[in-house]
Amino acid sequence: MVSLNSDKGQELMKSIGGKIFYELRDIQETIDGGNEQLVKPSARPVERDTFYQNALTMSYKKLIKKYHLKLRSDMSFRQRVKSKLKRLLKLDK
Repeated sequence: MVSLNSDKGQELMKSIGGKIFYELRDIQETIDGGNEQLVKPSARPVERDTFYQNALTMSYKKLIKKYHLKLRSDMSFRQRVKSKLKRLLKLDK
């Protein structure tokens, strides 16, 4: 599903419209098909609070191992943890 929510999005769709197959559908069909995030936020992950508690009490190595965090070598450890926390925060919105 592609949802066009801005003039820029509509222009982009016009520019590629002849190169892809698409058909207009009722948005309710998408909502009923399981994409409820279009009308209500996703559920807050139950592990989120536990992660934050662990982040305050566990060593970095244990935290990484427990949550299977993938570290990028081009970023400092502090930047990587900050990036992961930002991604987790966005899950709640």
